[in-house]
Amino acid sequence: MKKLSENEPCILHLDLSIEELKKHPLLHDVAFALPQARKVGVTERLAMPAHDQDNSRILYDIKKAGNVRESKDTCTKDWMDMATEIANTYEDYDGFVILHGTDTMAYTASALSFMLENLGKPVVLTGAQTPIYEKVTDAKDNLAGALLFAGYYAVSEVTIFFNGKLFRGNRSTKVDAISFSVFDSPSCPPLAKLSSDGVVEWNYSADPRHRGCFTLHTKMSQNIALLPVFPGIPIQMIKGCLEPSIEGVVLVTYGSGNIPDSRTDLIKAIKEATGKGVVIVTCCPCRGGPHDVSTEFVEKGLVELGVVPGGDMTVECALTKVAFVVGLKELTLEDRKSLMVSNLRGEISTSKR
Repeated sequence: MKKLSENEPCILHLDLSIEELKKHPLLHDVAFALPQARKVGVTERLAMPAHDQDNSRILYDIKKAGNVRESKDTCTKDWMDMATEIANTYEDYDGFVILHGTDTMAYTASALSFMLENLGKPVVLTGAQTPIYEKVTDAKDNLAGALLFAGYYAVSEVTIFFNGKLFRGNRSTKVDAISFSVFDSPSCPPLAKLSSDGVVEWNYSADPRHRGCFTLHTKMSQNIALLPVFPGIPIQMIKGCLEPSIEGVVLVTYGSGNIPDSRTDLIKAIKEATGKGVVIVTCCPCRGGPHDVSTEFVEKGLVELGVVPGGDMTVECALTKVAFVVGLKELTLEDRKSLMVSNLRGEISTSKR
């Protein structure tokens, strides 16, 4: 795996105790004479201990995000702010680490993956289950690992690093609210694993399709709805998710894409919405087995309703991808549907190429 040259990432955070970072030798070498941080908005510059035999090390700047809010309060504007901050300082750093709460981290990682097109540098999200000042904490290892992948290795996409594993951001989902193994990517193996002694086991290869200039997209639609199908779902809920202002819907189906044939009101509402230009994409909660988005999908009649197959995208990814695609106002409806089944950022396994 190619190493980066200058080893200088930037941490974007909401509320971080710098003094706590300085206490931990894994995150800061107090004996190293640091050059002063000279970039606008930088709170402080720290240095990690030398990583390998050539005595190279990661220097990192710390920048506080403008709006301080908890992960559960994250909204579309926060994604825009993060993406814009990365774009504004893109040439200043080798990579970026974003400290983020776990509740909506997978949503943010997915959104950023679409907003940052032709990304040529690592953007790593991480966080912790327990605060850094606790005796037993995952904060130090998670942050150190995130800095390693942002500062040393050219994994040029949006990722999540947690509990020794580096996941593709738009393939990740939160699976545990208690243990340190918070995230998983059920349909995509981790891109890398970091052992306790610093050895990296790789399962990553750069996507050759990602060529061209780095481009920032910030026009994410906020008129998006999530419609989970469940036994006895009331028609009022269906109509509420398909009201005129809605531009895109993620339809969470049974199994690998089933909806109740007996619910003619549901079928009628879906057909009317797609006929008016609403982009509706399915999301299947079952993570086991193959996801064929062609023959089986046609047999279920969803294509006739104008619904787009979502393959093995996670709910978080499908929701943010719809927001991104619908936000591209210059596209026709057919162009939008084509993008939804296309593999744009490695987010889907079985897709149109």
